[in-house]
Amino acid sequence: MIKATKASIMWVIALKAEAMPIIDHFNLKIVHGIVPFSVYKNMDEDIWLVISGIGVINTAAATIFLRQLNKEKQNSFWFNIGIAGYYKGPIGDAYLVDKIINDVTGQTFFPLPALKTQLKRAQLLTVSRPVLDIKPDTLVDMEGYAFYKISSKLALKEMIVVIKIVSDFPDFDYTKVTKNGVSKLISDSMPNLI
Repeated sequence: MIKATKASIMWVIALKAEAMPIIDHFNLKIVHGIVPFSVYKNMDEDIWLVISGIGVINTAAATIFLRQLNKEKQNSFWFNIGIAGYYKGPIGDAYLVDKIINDVTGQTFFPLPALKTQLKRAQLLTVSRPVLDIKPDTLVDMEGYAFYKISSKLALKEMIVVIKIVSDFPDFDYTKVTKNGVSKLISDSMPNLI
């Protein structure tokens, strides 16, 4: 007999400032004694979050780490939400990513999540270091590519979602972004994201 199971939600978030609004919204509690990443979960153990740190290596490792902690959940939705540079403002606009490009290899993915949303769509360039010259209609981050590459081996591609929120653009460069500003961007976007 096939048993229906409840889908879990797995969040892979780069920065603690990005994660705090999600942790607060879902009342997640830290899982103590686990290193090298901070991991949170709810009481029902169907919502999990890992803070990966910046960069593709950290994100890939954290995604695998989170999957290992939650082995029994085969039907999980995987979310990567965070800030990104964009070629123009305004700050705070949220985009569903429908194309991800690795700046080093040029490898490209085309996410097609089964997510009903009114969010605008954009492509994402994942870079190994911050850039100031951003091409039109392109978001820039340092984690999206690694998250998608790894999570697509762990879940159905339709259950993987990458959403980026504009935090900076050429007239307001990334050095002006603050922790409090990042948390506010995510918090203000939450009603449109969940």
